[in-house]
Amino acid sequence: MSGTFFGTDGIRGKVGVTPVTPEFFYRLGLAWAKIRREAGAAPGTTVLTARDTRQSGCSLEKAFARGVEEGQLTPRSLGVVPTPVLCWQMGNLKAGSAAMLTASHNPASDNGIKFFLPPGRKLTIAEENALESALGTFETNDAQPVVPAKPAVAETWEGDSSAYVERVLDHFSEVSLKGVRIALDTAHGATWKVAPELLRGLGADVFSLGAQPDGQNINDRVGSEHPEGLREMILSRQCDLGIAHDGDGDRVVLMDGDGGLLDGDQLLYILAVSALQRGDLPGKKVVATVQSNVGLDQSLAAWGIAVKRVSVGDRWVSEAMQAEGLRWGGESSGHLICGTYQWTGDGMVAALSALQVWEETGRDWGAAAKGFRKVPQRSGKLPVRHKPKLETLPRLSAACAEAERELAGKGRIMLRYSGTESVLRILVEAPTRELAQNWFKRLEHIAREEIGSAETG
Repeated sequence: MSGTFFGTDGIRGKVGVTPVTPEFFYRLGLAWAKIRREAGAAPGTTVLTARDTRQSGCSLEKAFARGVEEGQLTPRSLGVVPTPVLCWQMGNLKAGSAAMLTASHNPASDNGIKFFLPPGRKLTIAEENALESALGTFETNDAQPVVPAKPAVAETWEGDSSAYVERVLDHFSEVSLKGVRIALDTAHGATWKVAPELLRGLGADVFSLGAQPDGQNINDRVGSEHPEGLREMILSRQCDLGIAHDGDGDRVVLMDGDGGLLDGDQLLYILAVSALQRGDLPGKKVVATVQSNVGLDQSLAAWGIAVKRVSVGDRWVSEAMQAEGLRWGGESSGHLICGTYQWTGDGMVAALSALQVWEETGRDWGAAAKGFRKVPQRSGKLPVRHKPKLETLPRLSAACAEAERELAGKGRIMLRYSGTESVLRILVEAPTRELAQNWFKRLEHIAREEIGSAETG
């Protein structure tokens, strides 16, 4: 069963289709309790759970909790809280493990689950394989009805994040956002209450977007994947900046007062240079994935900061940071990890850390990001119905080889299937924007013809 259900970031899929059913999540709870007991967890050890605002989350969480309880561990639900709150509370409450029910930036028709172990790290591949193997030891009849778990999981879109808020506000107590007008898009997701509370706690005037969850509207034309509404609010409300989170709050993108986007690469640059200047960048190194723009490496090199590249996924970023004792790492999508806090992405802490630098540099994003230069890049995704191995596609392989010859030493291309969506991701970096665009269009056209697009059927 190894490798059957886990993708880049936990288990994810369409609600009502295995593995995203209450019946499967019940068995998943049994399997999780089994492998934690085998790893030495004592009977009754706490397993924290939480979820984002998807309507499907409550029944899935109940089913998982029932399995955990029957496996002789104790489930404890935090309700709807962001992923970083769950991870921090795992340490604060001395829980043995945690599970977040979310599909991150995906629509409400999807859901999923990702697991955490102390000190807030995601599972290794070996641990995922052990969990999948344990699943095979339980009844596989997913038509069997699941009785709601006890203790009950509260059916509400509110959870308790007060201890996390207190801790974060204490850390940023010297940052004053008094008089700063901030447009905040919380994607109708798990940060809808805690993110504005943090900003207002530092004195900001907050104008909210995507803060009315109804169980079905999470990420629906809002959030970090859809910044258009945030830009409009910044301009119409004359805001100083904008912040957008995804559905579970482990990523962030920022905008300046003109609606210009600051993605994860630019934020990582800002945070790394600031940390270096404070003498707080161990090893003078940060971690980024292969998806990040090569301009990040070049810009940081001017400061004597090295970039360690890892595979796509914040799990790999976190593992590399822990292995070398590094302070900052992240992805261009906005997953940013600050080792000072915990070893998982925290979009709220990342945003406040960037705002601290912005405040210190005279509230000027240009000054905060001085020296950062991106290589022209074109990236996008092609929805696909299946995922044949790319090396088996002769026309696409030939085009990639031709592009690599032409861009050798001056740019790069990268094609990969998403581990969380049915899409092919295409990235091209080149000396000019026109050349990057041309190669992107060519590769996308060939991929559409050889693989077929889910959009066209």
